[in-house]
Amino acid sequence: MAQSLSELYERALARSESYLSAQVEVRQARANLRIRAGQAWPTVSATIGANFTAQPRIDGLLDRSPDQSPSLSLDRSLGLSVHQPLFQFGRHDAELKRDELLVQVAWLRLAKTQGIVQRELALAYLSANAGAALMEAQDAQAESLLALLRQTRERFDAGYSPMNAVLAAEVDYRQSLINMTKARQRASQAQRRLNRLTYLPDTQVLEGEIAHIDAHFPRDRDEAILFALENNIDVLIARTRVRAARAGLWATARSNLPSLSWSASHSRSIGNTQMFDRPHLNDNGISDIRRQNSGFGVQVSIPIFQGGIQREQRANAQDQVSMALRDLNLTRENLQADLFEQWATIEQEQEILVQWRQLIALEEQKLSNAETLLDQGYLTLDEIQSAYLRLHQLQNEVLTTQHAIHIAQFEILAAMGVL
Repeated sequence: MAQSLSELYERALARSESYLSAQVEVRQARANLRIRAGQAWPTVSATIGANFTAQPRIDGLLDRSPDQSPSLSLDRSLGLSVHQPLFQFGRHDAELKRDELLVQVAWLRLAKTQGIVQRELALAYLSANAGAALMEAQDAQAESLLALLRQTRERFDAGYSPMNAVLAAEVDYRQSLINMTKARQRASQAQRRLNRLTYLPDTQVLEGEIAHIDAHFPRDRDEAILFALENNIDVLIARTRVRAARAGLWATARSNLPSLSWSASHSRSIGNTQMFDRPHLNDNGISDIRRQNSGFGVQVSIPIFQGGIQREQRANAQDQVSMALRDLNLTRENLQADLFEQWATIEQEQEILVQWRQLIALEEQKLSNAETLLDQGYLTLDEIQSAYLRLHQLQNEVLTTQHAIHIAQFEILAAMGVL
């Protein structure tokens, strides 16, 4: 069953390893952003502890202090603390902005992966369509040459054509069979490539998909190039990386500034101590000690000496900004050059296509006149055969030129991101 290109695209995308990896990168970037955002929230921690101490009897002491008496102690504690960053001179905001931009980069890379899968599928789709059309043309050519061969044999049997004409027709027919076999091989290769991308045993193409490319192709070259320079996925990725690198530089420039935070804590502890030679404490010689502590403080952290780390980090951040800018400029220049080249290819191939079609019209007219002259005895079958061969070659050239135009049109649409 024939399927549209969009249906095949969804199937190929669901099975693409590169697309699945890009999805993982998006999830990781979003997780890093959540981690960075969580650093601005209060940190709350609780502590629970227990300590058991046994103090043996110390012989030879005439007068023991309470600390030297034999005893067993059990201390239990429970505490709660809160820490809240207050002000970091914009460092956290810059780091958060950088991570947000890195999430955008991850999403754009995911979109680029989708575009790569779509491009591979569409090129295979176009190749399969062109291969099928060329194969049909070769089949038609072989049938016409077979009919011409039969006609030549009939004229030879009737004594109107020499044996050399029969042999020449036989050679042309055999050559057409070879061309037909080669065309089928190329069509089969294109079909297998399409099947591998879609994970289907037999993917059939629809003729309407080629008309879809023609319908969406822009007519003004300069407008198309300007649109692509602003909306191309590689340009968007490079531009976002520049913004992320600048945010990283902003954060690095503030890494040596002070930071302000506050903290609060509260703890309670209970200690039970049994002294074996201090029965006067209570009936069992057990004493209870309860403690409760609370605190609140404001901290200012001022970096004083970092061994040149901040200087190196700043230099590294500046290099990343420079590299990102160079990558953006190079991406735009390469894209513009590719678009000019593709557009020139389309214009040249269209001119050639017009010439091929004019030649086909002339050859068809000549062939019609030649068949009339053949019936009147003014031409031989050799001349008719040569006219057929020229017509078939021109038809093949038209199919090849049309395929080249469709490929160039698709590359421009893919660069514009409008497929």
